Amino acid sequence: MVQKSKIWRFSGVLRVFALVMASLYLFVGVMMWAAVFLGKTEHVFTFIDIKSTAPLEPWQIILGIAFTSVLIGAYIVICLAANQFLKASKRQGFFIQEVITACRKLGYGLLLYWFGLVLKENFMPGVLTFNFPEDSRRVLYWIPTAHYVVLLAGVILLLMSQAMQEAREIDSDNKQII
Repeated sequence: MVQKSKIWRFSGVLRVFALVMASLYLFVGVMMWAAVFLGKTEHVFTFIDIKSTAPLEPWQIILGIAFTSVLIGAYIVICLAANQFLKASKRQGFFIQEVITACRKLGYGLLLYWFGLVLKENFMPGVLTFNFPEDSRRVLYWIPTAHYVVLLAGVILLLMSQAMQEAREIDSDNKQII
């Protein structure tokens, strides 16, 4: 089943855009932390909305790279899964295994992205400002409802992929009976 509505003409552009954005996000993340190893911390602090050029301890760098890697990895998973979803669904419709797998990857990617955003916005400022004077530090805090829409979309995509898989199995069983 080939999709023929006019909206699908944008799928190629969206696929290219998703791959370019994933590459760009990875590049910026690598360059940001590479600059830290050269002694320039301004970009890392800008990433968490703090104006500073203070040096970082090795443990802060390790945790910062780990937190950022979760976010960047999730973004790359989302972009690659979106690319796979658009490519497969345009060619063969929605109820094929490749689309179901891509939908599941999108769901897991969004859940991971939510977790990365929580790390970046709630924990990373506290970690990176740990060496600051006490009145300038950002405290560690936990707001699980931050970016709730991303979490909700991820769970819905996982549920949709499961429903699509079940529909595919029912359709396969019906074809065997006939």
